[in-house]
Amino acid sequence: MLPTPWTALLRSQFYAAPPYEPCVRKPIRSPLYFEARFRIRGKVLQSCMCPHCEQEGELYLRVARAPGESWAYDPKDPQTFVDIIAFDPKGSYFQVKPGDWVDADIVCFGYMKRVRATRIEIESNILSSGSRKIGRASLDEGRLTVDFAVFKASLTATSEEEMTKVLKSLRIRDGSFLETDCSVDVEVKAINRQSIGQARRGSRRRN
Repeated sequence: MLPTPWTALLRSQFYAAPPYEPCVRKPIRSPLYFEARFRIRGKVLQSCMCPHCEQEGELYLRVARAPGESWAYDPKDPQTFVDIIAFDPKGSYFQVKPGDWVDADIVCFGYMKRVRATRIEIESNILSSGSRKIGRASLDEGRLTVDFAVFKASLTATSEEEMTKVLKSLRIRDGSFLETDCSVDVEVKAINRQSIGQARRGSRRRN
């Protein structure tokens, strides 16, 4: 499944290719591998089937920038939300349509490496496979946690000494910035045809 957004795929059908070869980043490989899972409630913007194999699909979702604190966001203010383009391995892209709200688990997995940076960043405000994501590291008793704002990645070692040895070899310390191009999957748990506001009003009426 190609991690190409549906909109980019449509553009490729109607617009000529640019007169230059785009720069392709090398995939990140390092000793630091992680898998992070977090729950979101987001709005479906698009769902699509892979045109190459017709066996896989993607969901394009919009969620609050801090999904653990609040589900609400302002569609006119990009600072309040993040878009997610995620591979859907269970075929939910057949069942949802634009405008639906979904409860889902987002699964991010891949490698991290140290990078020179000054702030946490999600490339183009879109969390997707292959895109650049920069997080800030913190160390606590042999555990490395990297905050990517939308999610956190945690790694542990067999001992604090072992973790210290690994991080020293990679020149990573508390406050360092790490980059990942991790893959992004989505597992839809529930579909709601109503808006968040309508669902809340219906819940109050039932009570």
